[in-house]
Amino acid sequence: MKSNCFSSPFLMLVLLITMGVQAQKPVEKPIDSALYFYEIIVNPDDAQSFRKAEDYYTGMYEQSMARSDYKKAAMYLELIGFGKNQIGDYTASEFNLVKSLELIEPYTDTEAIDLKLRLYNLLGVLYKNLNNYPKSLEYYQKSLAFANSTKDSISFFLRVGNVLREEGEFERAIDTLKYALKLTQKNELEVLKSYILDNLGYTQLTNGDDSGIYNLNKSVDIRKKLGNTTALFSSYRHLTQYYIQIDDTLNALKYVQKALSLTPNIKDPTFELEALSLLAQLDDDPRIKRYNFLNDSIKEANLAKQNKYAALKYDVAREQRQTKLALDERDRQKRLKTIYVLALLLGVLVVMGFSIFLHLKRKQKQLEVIRKTEASISKKVHDGLANDTFQVISELQNLENIPDHILNKLDKIYLETRDISKNHSPLIDGTNFKDQLVSRLNSYKSENFSVIIRNLNGINWEKFSRNKKDAIYMVLGELMTNTRKHSQASVALVSFEQKGKKLAITFKDNGLGNEIKKGNGIQNMEFRIFSLNGTISFEPESGKGLKVQILV
Repeated sequence: MKSNCFSSPFLMLVLLITMGVQAQKPVEKPIDSALYFYEIIVNPDDAQSFRKAEDYYTGMYEQSMARSDYKKAAMYLELIGFGKNQIGDYTASEFNLVKSLELIEPYTDTEAIDLKLRLYNLLGVLYKNLNNYPKSLEYYQKSLAFANSTKDSISFFLRVGNVLREEGEFERAIDTLKYALKLTQKNELEVLKSYILDNLGYTQLTNGDDSGIYNLNKSVDIRKKLGNTTALFSSYRHLTQYYIQIDDTLNALKYVQKALSLTPNIKDPTFELEALSLLAQLDDDPRIKRYNFLNDSIKEANLAKQNKYAALKYDVAREQRQTKLALDERDRQKRLKTIYVLALLLGVLVVMGFSIFLHLKRKQKQLEVIRKTEASISKKVHDGLANDTFQVISELQNLENIPDHILNKLDKIYLETRDISKNHSPLIDGTNFKDQLVSRLNSYKSENFSVIIRNLNGINWEKFSRNKKDAIYMVLGELMTNTRKHSQASVALVSFEQKGKKLAITFKDNGLGNEIKKGNGIQNMEFRIFSLNGTISFEPESGKGLKVQILV
């Protein structure tokens, strides 16, 4: 009797199927009938119940196809195919699994990828059970492309190693299993490690390497520690098979008795049957030996028949044509829906597009007017008021007996006019934006106030429009001015991050963090950002400072 990589052909994949189906269940409590039939499909007990479960999921599949829910339909076929494999109907299992794969093939979302991974693994195990090793390896190779974790990769190498052993490729099988074992040591996956040690040890022994006993015993220790009864059965079975091969009847009896002692705690009766079959191999009665020989021969013949006459039992080509017709009908319905929607929305889209165009044009004109107005104010304040104030200060300094407080007040007026001019000074055309922005931010530095700029060089400023750069330039200037005047901060941080076509700016200071009152300055900043379809948020925290986040 050939050994499988797990204690039953689909033991590990039950978990995969269960996880996949559970992911589709709604948050509310599942319908009792669905849960009942699911349990029957996964763990079939009798033929009558299984037929009812099969009829139920066939009906669910047909309903899903009728409403063009092809992903759901593929999942129901997966369950039917899984159940068919559980009862040994490999041909029907293959038919349903392949059909499920065809339905899910066009989809690329996470749910579909998970289903493809499960289907490839199920088909790999199916073809291994049918002794079609090249086909088994083909599907395992396909599953590797969808492996999204180290655990998936380890499982892949474990299955491939077992198929190679069945093909008689012992050296390649041992190398593959050793590589899988190395991956488990890095990730501390004890359950998978026990499976690899079990199969590696058995493969080594089959290849004449007695060191495999060490790996088999390590597997037994881990499985005892984990309390994994079905997996422990597999270890005892491999030890029994090894001792039968080397004619060590005493040890073979020892381990087959251990395997048999586990079966009362395993619901599946095939485990007890397999243990008794191994026990029968140790019987010297020639009639028992003849029975074992004939039994194995009949099993191999039945497998060969299933492979040879699969096409006669299920006309796969006909079903593929039907599936293609269903997919074509789905595409036709999609095209019709698209035409109806386009016909309905075309006029609305034209009107909306024209409205958006007018809205954007109006915004652009408003921004241009604001920019010119601010440039005019800045020039008049700088060339007129600021220069006149500076001239008065210079003349008064040449006179005697002028009180210092008069000069100080005039000096303060002069500095405020310079600030007003600076705050409203626009970008200079033809000059590098980054250099202008750095110059403006650094102009607020003093002995008591520091400015930190982060990732300015990491931004591709050529991608941003003149209006966007104008808004960034003016808003950051306004923030710096407010911080210097009102926050009592000693440092301000400005950081930049490019997110595709958007620019994220974070401004922070360590000032008072007082509550923001929406005056003209705040409203002006919001108008500039909102006019570019951007966002700006003010997040003061008392005693810790202000945080402003901008996305344009």
